[in-house]
This record gives sequence, structure tokens and C-alpha cells, in this order.
Amino acid sequence: MKLRDYSKEIEQYRKLIPATLRLITDKLNERLEDMTFTKGITLETYGETTQKTKLLSHMFPGATARAAKALGIDWEYVDATGYDHVLNEITKVEDKTSLGDDDSKFAVGNNHSKAKNCLHLVQKFKVSGNEFTDIFAALVDVPKLQHPNSGWDDKVTETGNNNNGFSSLFVHPTDLCHVYPIFGNTRKYRLGTKNITPQTKTLKTAYTVYESCIY
Repeated sequence: MKLRDYSKEIEQYRKLIPATLRLITDKLNERLEDMTFTKGITLETYGETTQKTKLLSHMFPGATARAAKALGIDWEYVDATGYDHVLNEITKVEDKTSLGDDDSKFAVGNNHSKAKNCLHLVQKFKVSGNEFTDIFAALVDVPKLQHPNSGWDDKVTETGNNNNGFSSLFVHPTDLCHVYPIFGNTRKYRLGTKNITPQTKTLKTAYTVYESCIY
């Protein structure tokens, strides 16, 4: 299978993502206390993870559009069926942004996510105050994932019940060729695992590796 060259897109995202984060952090510092009428509140203390992620989902499109314009990058938010933005007028991309420490999940989304079969921009962050301290970001070519363990899980179909209404995106190690890191990296084994080889352990999923977020 021929792999697409995403080097141009990766270079653009490496400029665009930090600029977007700077705008969001500045706006959170400026307005979050007033918006919530809560002195001292930050993104870190803003409710549960789902609430933080929802807040960010409202901020990212506008902040990214402003950053793209300043950088001269052809990026357009379209919120179309199956994808969220278009890069360079031709590359259709679904955005998945999440917070949390689970390094086995490449992304988390609602149960409709599994129906979105297109290129994904996944961004995972750790935060302190209003600052983004750690990041994993990558393009994941979801339509090309081959292994049965890869793709969006489907707890509703499997169990008939999904109380939280969320699905997770997993990538099997054999499909890492379809993951294109922008920030951070991937591993076949979880960090800290010792003396593991493919002969001694059945591989089930790959893992994300964060890097320090500098912006």
C-alpha cells in the first residue's frame, strides 16, 4: 500500500498548533474568570475533563482560523459531514482534541465519531493552570487502518449500553505506518514496560508519547 506524503501538512501544523495554543491561553487568562464569575479559576480547575474538552472545542476553530490567517496558511473551518476543516483547499480533516493521561487512546470522541472515516488530526494535551504543558499531535489516516484492533471502538454495539456516550480511537502497532506524528511520538509498548518482545507478549494497541509543549 502506497503511503501518502504528509510532510507539507505536518510542517504547517507545527507552526499552526503552537500559535493557536498561544491565542487560547491568552484568552483564558483574560476572560475565563469573568465568564464563569469565579475568581482564580483556570482551565485545569474548570470542572470535569469532558467540560474542559467542550470548552476547548468552542475555542479551537476561531483561534486556529486567526492563527492561520496570521501565518498565511490556507486553513478553513467548514464543520461538514464527516470532517471539520480543509487544509490547502483539498485536504479534508476531522479534528479530535482531548485532555487526559490514557496513552493507549489516540483520540476520544462522541459515539458518532466512528462514522467519520477520513483523515484525523488528533491532539492530546496536559494542562497546568491555563497553560498547555504536554502535547501529542498527529495525523491519523483512519480509512487506511487495517488491523481489527485499530479504529474507533463501539461499546454501544458490543454491550448495548454506553453510559458516557464516548468512543475511543485505538491504533494497533502494525498500523503505525498510517500515523504521522506532528508533536510527540508513538510506541509499540507503554512507557516503563521492560523486557517485552513481540515473542513474549501479544500486541494489542500502540501508545502515544507526549512531548513538552512550547509555544
